[in-house]
Amino acid sequence: MSTSVSTSASTPAATALLLQHLQADGYQAQVDSDGDIVFRFEGMGYVLCFDADDGQFGKLLLPNVWSIDTPEELLHVRAALDEVNRRIKLVKGHVQRGQVWFCIEMLLLEQQHWTHFLARATRSIAHAATLFASEMRASAQPE
Repeated sequence: MSTSVSTSASTPAATALLLQHLQADGYQAQVDSDGDIVFRFEGMGYVLCFDADDGQFGKLLLPNVWSIDTPEELLHVRAALDEVNRRIKLVKGHVQRGQVWFCIEMLLLEQQHWTHFLARATRSIAHAATLFASEMRASAQPE
Protein backbone atom coordinates (compact mmCIF):
# COMPACT_ATOMS: atom_id res chain seq x y z
CA MET A 1 0.00 0.00 0.00
CA SER A 2 2.17 2.81 -1.25
CA THR A 3 1.16 6.21 0.06
CA SER A 4 3.63 8.20 -2.03
CA VAL A 5 4.43 10.40 0.94
CA SER A 6 7.96 9.35 1.80
CA THR A 7 11.11 7.65 0.78
CA SER A 8 12.71 5.29 3.21
CA ALA A 9 15.55 6.50 5.41
CA SER A 10 15.44 3.48 7.67
CA THR A 11 18.51 1.32 7.43
CA PRO A 12 18.01 -2.24 6.23
CA ALA A 13 18.90 -3.46 9.74
CA ALA A 14 16.35 -1.15 11.39
CA THR A 15 13.66 -2.13 8.87
CA ALA A 16 14.40 -5.82 9.44
CA LEU A 17 14.22 -5.33 13.21
CA LEU A 18 10.90 -3.48 12.98
CA LEU A 19 9.47 -6.12 10.64
CA GLN A 20 10.58 -8.86 13.03
CA HIS A 21 9.07 -6.96 15.96
CA LEU A 22 5.71 -6.56 14.21
CA GLN A 23 5.65 -10.18 13.04
CA ALA A 24 6.50 -11.41 16.55
CA ASP A 25 3.48 -9.44 17.78
CA GLY A 26 1.31 -11.24 15.22
CA TYR A 27 1.08 -8.61 12.48
CA GLN A 28 1.30 -9.48 8.78
CA ALA A 29 3.94 -6.82 8.07
CA GLN A 30 5.87 -6.22 4.88
CA VAL A 31 7.92 -3.56 3.12
CA ASP A 32 6.22 -1.75 0.23
CA SER A 33 7.82 -0.40 -2.95
CA ASP A 34 8.70 2.89 -1.21
CA GLY A 35 10.55 1.09 1.59
CA ASP A 36 7.79 1.83 4.10
CA ILE A 37 6.52 -0.88 6.43
CA VAL A 38 2.85 -1.74 5.97
CA PHE A 39 0.70 -3.81 8.33
CA ARG A 40 -2.89 -4.29 9.45
CA PHE A 41 -4.31 -3.75 12.93
CA GLU A 42 -7.99 -4.30 13.74
CA GLY A 43 -8.77 -4.49 10.03
CA MET A 44 -7.14 -1.16 9.13
CA GLY A 45 -3.99 -0.69 7.04
CA TYR A 46 -1.14 1.21 8.71
CA VAL A 47 2.08 2.50 7.16
CA LEU A 48 5.29 3.23 9.05
CA CYS A 49 7.20 5.80 6.97
CA PHE A 50 10.72 7.14 7.19
CA ASP A 51 12.20 10.36 5.80
CA ALA A 52 15.25 10.17 3.54
CA ASP A 53 16.24 13.72 4.52
CA ASP A 54 15.85 13.27 8.28
CA GLY A 55 17.02 9.96 9.73
CA GLN A 56 15.45 10.68 13.12
CA PHE A 57 11.97 11.39 11.77
CA GLY A 58 9.34 8.74 11.27
CA LYS A 59 5.58 8.64 11.14
CA LEU A 60 2.89 6.07 11.54
CA LEU A 61 -0.01 6.65 9.15
CA LEU A 62 -3.54 5.38 8.94
CA PRO A 63 -4.50 6.67 5.49
CA ASN A 64 -7.88 6.82 3.78
CA VAL A 65 -10.04 6.44 6.88
CA TRP A 66 -13.02 8.39 5.56
CA SER A 67 -13.96 9.61 2.10
CA ILE A 68 -15.35 13.14 1.93
CA ASP A 69 -18.09 13.38 -0.66
CA THR A 70 -19.58 16.87 -0.27
CA PRO A 71 -18.56 20.34 0.89
CA GLU A 72 -21.10 20.02 3.72
CA GLU A 73 -19.51 16.76 4.84
CA LEU A 74 -16.10 18.46 4.82
CA LEU A 75 -17.41 20.94 7.42
CA HIS A 76 -18.47 18.05 9.66
CA VAL A 77 -15.14 16.28 9.07
CA ARG A 78 -13.18 19.36 10.11
CA ALA A 79 -15.21 19.74 13.29
CA ALA A 80 -14.76 16.05 14.13
CA LEU A 81 -11.01 16.23 13.42
CA ASP A 82 -10.72 19.28 15.64
CA GLU A 83 -12.26 17.29 18.49
CA VAL A 84 -9.95 14.30 17.86
CA ASN A 85 -6.85 16.47 17.64
CA ARG A 86 -7.80 18.18 20.89
CA ARG A 87 -8.52 14.99 22.84
CA ILE A 88 -6.05 12.33 21.65
CA LYS A 89 -2.36 12.63 22.56
CA LEU A 90 0.16 12.70 19.69
CA VAL A 91 -2.37 11.91 16.94
CA LYS A 92 -2.92 14.38 14.13
CA GLY A 93 -5.97 13.99 11.95
CA HIS A 94 -6.03 15.79 8.63
CA VAL A 95 -7.62 15.84 5.19
CA GLN A 96 -5.55 14.76 2.23
CA ARG A 97 -6.91 14.41 -1.31
CA GLY A 98 -10.53 14.16 -0.15
CA GLN A 99 -9.76 11.54 2.50
CA VAL A 100 -9.28 11.64 6.27
CA TRP A 101 -5.87 10.42 7.45
CA PHE A 102 -4.43 10.01 10.94
CA CYS A 103 -0.75 10.05 11.85
CA ILE A 104 1.71 10.16 14.67
CA GLU A 105 5.03 11.82 13.89
CA MET A 106 8.04 11.15 16.08
CA LEU A 107 11.68 12.10 16.37
CA LEU A 108 13.76 9.15 17.54
CA LEU A 109 17.51 8.76 17.83
CA GLU A 110 17.25 5.48 15.92
CA GLN A 111 14.30 4.22 13.87
CA GLN A 112 14.42 0.87 15.67
CA HIS A 113 13.26 2.75 18.79
CA TRP A 114 9.78 2.55 17.26
CA THR A 115 9.66 -0.91 18.89
CA HIS A 116 9.14 0.87 22.24
CA PHE A 117 6.23 3.00 21.01
CA LEU A 118 4.60 1.20 18.08
CA ALA A 119 1.91 -0.66 20.06
CA ARG A 120 0.81 2.49 21.89
CA ALA A 121 0.97 4.58 18.72
CA THR A 122 -1.16 2.07 16.81
CA ARG A 123 -3.73 1.90 19.63
CA SER A 124 -3.82 5.72 19.83
CA ILE A 125 -4.53 6.04 16.12
CA ALA A 126 -7.19 3.31 16.31
CA HIS A 127 -8.79 5.19 19.22
CA ALA A 128 -8.67 8.43 17.21
CA ALA A 129 -10.39 6.73 14.25
CA THR A 130 -13.11 5.39 16.56
CA LEU A 131 -13.63 8.80 18.16
CA PHE A 132 -13.74 10.43 14.72
CA ALA A 133 -16.41 7.99 13.51
CA SER A 134 -18.42 8.64 16.67
CA GLU A 135 -18.18 12.41 16.15
CA MET A 136 -19.27 12.01 12.52
CA ARG A 137 -22.28 9.88 13.55
CA ALA A 138 -23.23 12.48 16.18
CA SER A 139 -23.03 15.29 13.62
CA ALA A 140 -25.34 13.37 11.29
CA GLN A 141 -28.09 13.15 13.94
CA PRO A 142 -30.81 15.77 13.67
CA GLU A 143 -30.79 18.26 16.52
